[in-house]
Amino acid sequence: MQSPKYLPIVTTLLGVFFLLSGLGKALDIAQFTTTIANYGLPQLEPLAPVLIALEIGLGVAFLLRVYLKKMALLSLFLLSTFTAFFAYGYLTRGITSCGCFGALEAVQLPPWLSFVRNLLLMGVMSWLYQRAPADSTSTVRGRFRIALGAAGIAFAISGSAYAHRYSSSKVGVMRGQLLRTSLLAPYVPATSDSTYVVFIFSPACSHCEDMTPTVASYRTSGIAARIVALHPPIDATEQQRYIQRFNPPFYLRTVARDSLYAITYHVPLAIVVRRGIVAQVLGPVMPSASALKILLAKDTASVQ
Repeated sequence: MQSPKYLPIVTTLLGVFFLLSGLGKALDIAQFTTTIANYGLPQLEPLAPVLIALEIGLGVAFLLRVYLKKMALLSLFLLSTFTAFFAYGYLTRGITSCGCFGALEAVQLPPWLSFVRNLLLMGVMSWLYQRAPADSTSTVRGRFRIALGAAGIAFAISGSAYAHRYSSSKVGVMRGQLLRTSLLAPYVPATSDSTYVVFIFSPACSHCEDMTPTVASYRTSGIAARIVALHPPIDATEQQRYIQRFNPPFYLRTVARDSLYAITYHVPLAIVVRRGIVAQVLGPVMPSASALKILLAKDTASVQ
């Protein structure tokens, strides 16, 4: 592969990759920060706007072909770091979606293909670092300012979106609220004589998986007549893997992310509805079935 012939193809490929990656994350920064938290790194959530700006800046720089050696080295370091984190999440936390393209689910890949893609791209970046022509400061300085400007705009927009995203502590359903006036009304049967549990989770969330047996015990122990499980859109293979692993005693229902974010930002969350009223809001750690039974008994006693 010779530099003059393949250089435009390589730089365009890398530019499109980083632009799609950055834009996908920017389109739903709340989802991106949730992905970071699912890796067990919630303290890194504030870095989300920085990473988005960096990816978009790299994408524009590759498309404009400026400082290619430096951009190749920077992108190689960035992708190597992302791949290492994904390997950690996959091996230790059961994460199978790298979240590389954020809201652009159409370009998401299975885990093994994600690793193969990243390794191939890292090989391309290494080749580019070795073969890229020397930079001429006089000719690329103006184009580099364009890339910096794109990164700055991306940081400003994503930073604002991050600041106004749904708070991690926000729950849009309150204890004591009537079901028919709550955000749960479209998803829970309108009965006044039964106890239901609404389980809001993601099949790709390792902590949600940890809490699944506990939530399932609310149904098998007889506390809840039904469990209504709501999750955001996800790859069908992820959902099937979750069902095969846990064989949950409830039906999984896909709900638009905006609708779920209005109820809660972080998952998992379990909401107990008794006699048409929100009795308990539980999460992210769920009490055992016996502990929940005591909580509900206390609620009943206090009402009486």
